[in-house]
Order: sequence, then C-alpha cells, then structure tokens
Amino acid sequence: MVKPQPTRWRVLLLAALVAAVAGWAVSVSYSSVLPVLPWTMVPTLLLLGAAELAGARNLRARIQRKPGAEPVDPISAARYLALAKASALLGAVLAGGFAGYTLPMLERLHAESMRNDAVVGGATALSAAALVVCAIVLEYACRVPEDPDEKNGPGRSRA
Repeated sequence: MVKPQPTRWRVLLLAALVAAVAGWAVSVSYSSVLPVLPWTMVPTLLLLGAAELAGARNLRARIQRKPGAEPVDPISAARYLALAKASALLGAVLAGGFAGYTLPMLERLHAESMRNDAVVGGATALSAAALVVCAIVLEYACRVPEDPDEKNGPGRSRA
C-alpha cells in the first residue's frame, strides 16, 4: 500500500512563483484590454477555507476516536485528503497569479480603475493564501495517529 506524502511547501512555492510570473506577464502585456476584476472570488475562497477548517475539526475528532464521534470511513478520509491537496495547490496558484497580476498596478494607483483592481487583486491573493493554510490544516487532520505496536516494527513485541 502506498502511503500518501504530505504536501511539500516547495511545490506550493514553485506553483505560486510560476503563476506570479504568468500573472505579471498578463498584467503588463494586456493591462489596457483586461476587464475589471470581480470581487466575488474573495468571499468564495474564504468560504471554501472556512468549510475546510470545519471539516478538519470534525475529521480530526473522528480519526482520533474521541467520545461521541463516530469512526470515519477510510474512503471519506481519502476524499478529504484529495480535497486538501487540490485546494492547497489551487490556492497557491491563485495566490501567486493574483499577486503577480496586481504588482504592476501598484505603480499606477493614481487611476481609480487600477486602484480598484489592485485592491481586489490583493484581497484575492490574500484569501487564496488563507485557503492554502486551511487546506494544510485539513491535510494534517487526515493523519492517522501512530499505532504504538507498529513503532517497534512488524513482528516485534514491545517488551
């Protein structure tokens, strides 16, 4: 059985940097023809993060078999883990992309449209970064506590 590896911060950082370069290139090249950024992505990302935090709290109690919490189905835990890994990567790409997109606008804040886009882009980048943090918390909640019998290795006794 293949044990899933935790999400590596280097992968998330690389994805954010690549997306930041792409966002910067788009912003510099097409700034005059791009539409106004929608503000609706900010609450959407924050709601997704809040849902993942609530799921993490519930899942952690179920995995640790706390009193009153029903055991978790292994396929459900695997689905939560897949959601956490996908959300972390998506959040890193969005945070980097919107940060890169917003950076060139900081030089032109005197124009109202640029100022509005810079605020929305910055808020979107921050809410995407918050989604990454929530996804990492959910991924951590999916970890199964170590079995004391398995610390000594298979076939060995604790004595």
